[in-house]
Amino acid sequence: VQHHPDGDEPGFSGHDADGLRIYGSHHVIRGNWVHDIADPTESDYNIDPHADCLQTWDGPQPNGRPVMTDTLIEGNHFHVAHASGKGILMESTRGNACHDIVIRNNIFEFRDQGVTASDGLFRNIFVDNNTFRANFDDPPWGVSVLMRDVENFSVRNNIIVDCHAETRDIVGGSGVVSHNLLWFSAEDIFRGTPAVGDDEIWDMDPLFVSYGDSGESDYHLREGSPAIDRGATIDEIDVDSDGFSRPHGTGYDMGAFEFDGPTDDCDGTDDGSQCATGCPVYVDPTVSPGGNGASSTPFPN
Repeated sequence: VQHHPDGDEPGFSGHDADGLRIYGSHHVIRGNWVHDIADPTESDYNIDPHADCLQTWDGPQPNGRPVMTDTLIEGNHFHVAHASGKGILMESTRGNACHDIVIRNNIFEFRDQGVTASDGLFRNIFVDNNTFRANFDDPPWGVSVLMRDVENFSVRNNIIVDCHAETRDIVGGSGVVSHNLLWFSAEDIFRGTPAVGDDEIWDMDPLFVSYGDSGESDYHLREGSPAIDRGATIDEIDVDSDGFSRPHGTGYDMGAFEFDGPTDDCDGTDDGSQCATGCPVYVDPTVSPGGNGASSTPFPN
């Protein structure tokens, strides 16, 4: 963690404040809680830090650092309170593409950008079944997904709330944007590119278990949520952020968590056994490489 608590002379500019920096290929980044990586109250000592929960970029070639490729990012909670705060920032400007990145079942609480792939060369970037939350009426941008000219992408089954300036900004490239829920807690005017699709849900409260201040909300779904059973079928995503099986019910749920329904009849175990009817199956995604969320080849075709 790069955190510079009063470590520079007042007025110093330029230090980053990143939670994770990832380079190279074939990583699995799972189950991390990234938070408090830049304190907004210390702005006198670090002007305009890049407060990114996860960042990757490539160095000058031929011997520079390699940008992140062939990587699965799942089940993480990214929280950043700084005005420049971003969830995942990917840059690839030195001739080597950032490619085959799967971002699923994560929670993003941020102020500037959630997932960014806009500066450089990108292909096969898949952003599915995540929950994005910015702060309404906040001066920073607050855009969930920023993409430019990405070759083959997907943005599906995400819940996107209070991304006020632009819900998303996806321009150029080739891919699919579908089955997302987009909601503002204080108004109902859509801003963003592309426009809301016929298979998306607009201006409906997702009915989280609790929705309060960033960092103090519970993004599990309550009974009656419009996100339940309304997602696209994505065979590669067979568990949610808690490790419960997807789908549970007649279809995939949107967001990071599958609605687990009544729990009174479950056997209370987490050993992967079948619970009583009406309860999900818990699957430990670290136990079975090659399946159940820990695939050795997790990338969609």
